[in-house]
Amino acid sequence: MAGRYLPLTSGCPSSKSQTPAAGQALTTWVLLVIATHSPIVMAYPDADIYLFPPEGIEKVRYEETQHHQLTRDFLLHRERYLEQLCK
Repeated sequence: MAGRYLPLTSGCPSSKSQTPAAGQALTTWVLLVIATHSPIVMAYPDADIYLFPPEGIEKVRYEETQHHQLTRDFLLHRERYLEQLCK
């Protein structure tokens, strides 16, 4: 499965032998896989979002996620949700 690779610049090398020369950045590429239900975490710029339904893995846009849609609907219609909860 493809993922998004992000540059990670380290300011704390683990030993002096790994310390970069003056003016040279120590850069590594890492793959971050984060499982979340948080629409805020999912909104990370340029994130690739994958759903894992029974039919197979699919890549989706942020706005297509149920978490985004529910949160957006709640924020736009808070009173309606609170009325249902307080019945």
